[in-house]
Amino acid sequence: MAELVDPARCPLCGGRNDCALADPARGSACADCWCSQVTFDRELLQCVPDSAAGKACICRNCATRPDRPSAEPPWNSNSPRA
Repeated sequence: MAELVDPARCPLCGGRNDCALADPARGSACADCWCSQVTFDRELLQCVPDSAAGKACICRNCATRPDRPSAEPPWNSNSPRA
């Protein structure tokens, strides 16, 4: 059975991602979202579980914290990456 992904939750920490695209009340205006102002590097994106890729946004906290891992985080250590 496929894992359900909540588009309003960060796939890394499970916190709210506050993504405008995930909020039907805000519509799909990406320019209005905080994430349009942040660069998501490849290492961080590789930490997203395959089941959530393209379905849920990383939260601002995970995207911008200075001590975030640059490779596999402990919350996704069982997921192999290429």
